[in-house]
Amino acid sequence: MLKRTKEAAAAYIDTTDSPKLKGLTVAQLFGLEWESAPREQLNWRSRMNALFKGLDQYGIGLLITVDEVSASLDEMISFAATYQLFVREGKRVGLLMAGLPHQVSALLRNQTVSFLRRSVQHRLSGVADQEVAQALVQTIASEGRTATLRSLGRCLRTKM
Repeated sequence: MLKRTKEAAAAYIDTTDSPKLKGLTVAQLFGLEWESAPREQLNWRSRMNALFKGLDQYGIGLLITVDEVSASLDEMISFAATYQLFVREGKRVGLLMAGLPHQVSALLRNQTVSFLRRSVQHRLSGVADQEVAQALVQTIASEGRTATLRSLGRCLRTKM
């Protein structure tokens, strides 16, 4: 996630750790000496805080999206707890998570991320087969092909 965030922020802040020219030798042979900046061993929260600081000068925040929530992943619990700290610190950050109902429920039951229970939640209902088929017909047509509702019904094993 940090790598994708850095890529998105690259237009606003310098996110590179490129080496710098340290010396130039002209003797019997031409030579260059490069020096790389020492890499600090920062944790994810510290690296994200540096990104927030760089983006904040432009009034830009960050929306983090998570698809396929899984409460069984320790990283998910750790991430959610760290997100809570970002909010407490007043960072310009938002979180949008999606997942299967049983996974979302399991995450909400975890005591470490109890603050998520106070978040705004939306349950999505199923999409009618007819609407799915119509969307497929339109998508196929946008590519210059055709499909009938009947043929899609056979593919989806439902009556259209």
